[in-house]
Amino acid sequence: MIKVNWLIMLALLPALLQASVRLPGTEQLSVADAGTGVGFQIAVQLPPDYYKPEAFKIRYPVVYLHGDISDFALVVGASRNAMQQGSIKPAIIVALSREHNRQELIAPGTAIQRLHYGEQLFEYQRFLTRQLIPLVERRYRATDKERTFIGKNGGALLGLYLMANEPGLFTSMLLGSPAFWYDNHNSLNKLIDAVNSRQVTHARIFVGVGQLETPIHQQGTEDLVSDAIDMQTRISAWRYPGLELKLMLVPDADNSTAFPTTVTQGMHWLSKTPQQ
Repeated sequence: MIKVNWLIMLALLPALLQASVRLPGTEQLSVADAGTGVGFQIAVQLPPDYYKPEAFKIRYPVVYLHGDISDFALVVGASRNAMQQGSIKPAIIVALSREHNRQELIAPGTAIQRLHYGEQLFEYQRFLTRQLIPLVERRYRATDKERTFIGKNGGALLGLYLMANEPGLFTSMLLGSPAFWYDNHNSLNKLIDAVNSRQVTHARIFVGVGQLETPIHQQGTEDLVSDAIDMQTRISAWRYPGLELKLMLVPDADNSTAFPTTVTQGMHWLSKTPQQ
């Protein structure tokens, strides 16, 4: 009965959160970027055992998600039962998105916008490193030794950007359909440079891309499959013991349907012992 009630609440999660109703274990925050004044909506889901007496001395890993409320509901749904069953490690889930979708990491409409895409990524980096991560680690029993970042499309580029510019900030990345073309492959190239120069030698990266995300299957679509394979080839060539990348091509999936499978499979893979 408890599981059924939770599944019902999960199905209603997007509508409930939009109506400012707080579910058990979930907290909503509004935080303004000190640099720009832009407001961020933050949703926090605590692990199932967070308030149990035997867990009071535990400091939990944190999963940071760039995404809207539907993405948050998806990640919570993919992880909560698995945490309760012990198949993935209990973690705090933190979702961030700009209020009213202001300047979100969407597809650029012009070459100039692609050229300046890095400026948006830098603003997110600054907000995460200077405000959000310190806030989470003060407010909750969160460890600073194990952080995972989840993002899709432009949010996946943010993950690459963070790994290249803040080595060690995140130990794991779960990236759905990285849209390398948004910034003319700059974020990917910076990460490759960081790997080549040995600035990045320890990280676990799970990349999921829909099998149909190519011009062969969808006319006018950027070739995300080829780009992801290229990324895997360039990073894996170094064979650093602490650097592991897993690429999953989701069968019969396009950009709108690949992410749920990417999240489910990626969280399980990242929970395994490296090279397991």
